[in-house]
Amino acid sequence: MARKLGYRPNALAAGLRSNKSRSIGLVVPRISMFFPATISTIIQNKLHEVGYNLIICQSNDSYEQEVELVNALYSARVEGLAVSTTLYTTDFSHFDIFKQQNIPLVFLIACRKITM
Repeated sequence: MARKLGYRPNALAAGLRSNKSRSIGLVVPRISMFFPATISTIIQNKLHEVGYNLIICQSNDSYEQEVELVNALYSARVEGLAVSTTLYTTDFSHFDIFKQQNIPLVFLIACRKITM
């Protein structure tokens, strides 16, 4: 009957009850860059295997936007955060709330192969 009436469980309400969002946040400078696109796919696939969702955000290489996105993901109750910071990020204090709340935080660093 629930299916017939179009009922869908409210994942947000369930997350509030259990304090689990089953979501991980990913912040990258630009999704169109090869590194973030590749790593996003790998992370998405691995999380899906264990029943988690990935919320992907791009900062457009803007420090201010990175701060806003990190705060928005914290407010969305993500259970972990992976970040490739902007080239302009020198103040990392917007990540402190994740450390204080013992929410896993991983920084991704792109390395390029240099050929001569």
